[in-house]
Amino acid sequence: LLLSWLDDLSLMAESCIPCVFTCANDYGDVKGEMLVQSKVIGAKFAVTPRKNPFSMATTLLDEGMTPDQIGITGKGWSCGNSFWYATCGIDQARKHHIPPGNKHSRSVAIASALNKPDIPEEQLLAEGSSADGPLTMPVLKAKPAAHDADPKELKT
Repeated sequence: LLLSWLDDLSLMAESCIPCVFTCANDYGDVKGEMLVQSKVIGAKFAVTPRKNPFSMATTLLDEGMTPDQIGITGKGWSCGNSFWYATCGIDQARKHHIPPGNKHSRSVAIASALNKPDIPEEQLLAEGSSADGPLTMPVLKAKPAAHDADPKELKT
C-alpha cells in the first residue's frame, strides 16, 4: 500500500498546501505514518498526531481479542479517524528521494530511509507550529469562479 501512495504523499508535501490525515490506531498506523512522513517524505508537521474527538463510533477488534486484552496490550484494535495530524511543506534535509523502479528496489530504498535515526519532534514542525498545534496556518486565496465575479469585471 505504501508504494502506491508514496509519490502522491511526496507531491502533496511538496505543494506546501496544508494536508490533514487520519489514522485508525496509535500502535501501528500513527507510528508507521509518522516514520514515513518524517524520514522518507521529509514532511513538516503543522499538527503532530493527536486524538481525534470526531472518530468513528465503532471499534474493530482483531480476531480473538477481547476488550480486556486490548486494555493490557494497547494493540489489536482499529477505529476509523481515531487520530489526526497535518503536514505542510517539506524539509529537504530529511527528504529521501525514492527513485522509480520495481517494487523490490523501491522497498529497499524505503527500508534504508526508515533505518535512519529518529528525528526530534522540534525538527519535524512546520514554521508557525508548536508541539501543541499550529500557531498559524497558511491561508490559500483562490480567485472567485466566473459565476461569482462582479458582472462589471467580466469581459464580453
